[in-house]
Amino acid sequence: VTPLLARFYSRKKVTQEALNQVYTLPQWNLALRLAQSLNVMFCIAMYSGGMPILYPIGCLYCVVAYWLDKWCLLKGSCRPPAYKEDVLKLSMHMLPMAAFLHTAVAAWTFGNQDLFPSRWSILKPLAESLFISGERYDGVMEEYRTGAVYGVTWDFLMARLLDFSREGAWLLMCIFLCCFVYYVIYYICHFLLGPFLRPVGMLLMECCFSCARGHKLADGGSQAAQSPPFREAKHEMEAKGITSSYRLSDNQFYRDAYRALDFTHKQVTQQSLGLPSISKLPSDFTLAAASGEGPQTPPADGEDEMEEQEAGSPRKQER
Repeated sequence: VTPLLARFYSRKKVTQEALNQVYTLPQWNLALRLAQSLNVMFCIAMYSGGMPILYPIGCLYCVVAYWLDKWCLLKGSCRPPAYKEDVLKLSMHMLPMAAFLHTAVAAWTFGNQDLFPSRWSILKPLAESLFISGERYDGVMEEYRTGAVYGVTWDFLMARLLDFSREGAWLLMCIFLCCFVYYVIYYICHFLLGPFLRPVGMLLMECCFSCARGHKLADGGSQAAQSPPFREAKHEMEAKGITSSYRLSDNQFYRDAYRALDFTHKQVTQQSLGLPSISKLPSDFTLAAASGEGPQTPPADGEDEMEEQEAGSPRKQER
């Protein structure tokens, strides 16, 4: 639809700014699409226990929504901003609530004696201690059958929760109670006890980290006492071909680069002092570059070496 509207409205636009507004694709509304998807998922998960036809409908929705959202995001929307993962984490945190609602509605459906009549299970005494007694259950259900009471009252709700303990829904009652206890403990700890427990938790974590650091330092001290001195370790490293220094001149991969930089520095220094510059690289550097090997350390005295090169000393001829 957007390309057709852009072609239709572009005939009345006479400025480049107006044309840009017409041909600019709309933004991708992540919050709206995420809310719509969660709404569909919650409805399917909540009522699918009593209406199994919602399972294939939910699968079809996921497939269609995936490809349509992908096409709209890549072809029909402008480039979205860099979103963080906070929205998706919050959505994933809400999905267990959908499972809890699914358990509650499924147990409510399977415990309905007009739809799925079944006998009491061995969990009836537990349910009576939590919800309502058996005698009171019979009286409440009789009042609703005769029409003496209308609407959903607290006694009727407790009576229907007692139906969870029937053979057709006892497993769902166990899952329902576990989820209910989990959410009660979670929200109490998060909202009521959280401000008091967080400092205590941080203090315990800091104590654990301090103890761990102390043990690590103690282990490191014992290992340092057993380790050989640096000079002996240096000889062992050089024997194994391991670089034992951070200097470029001691590294076989950067030795030639170091000598080239040193030669350039000397040449620039000679020119700044008004002395004749060096015309070419030393012969030993050329041999080192060709063979991939070179001296382990740079010359001890660079000025003496330059004087010998300029004077054509026997040392240079020997090289």
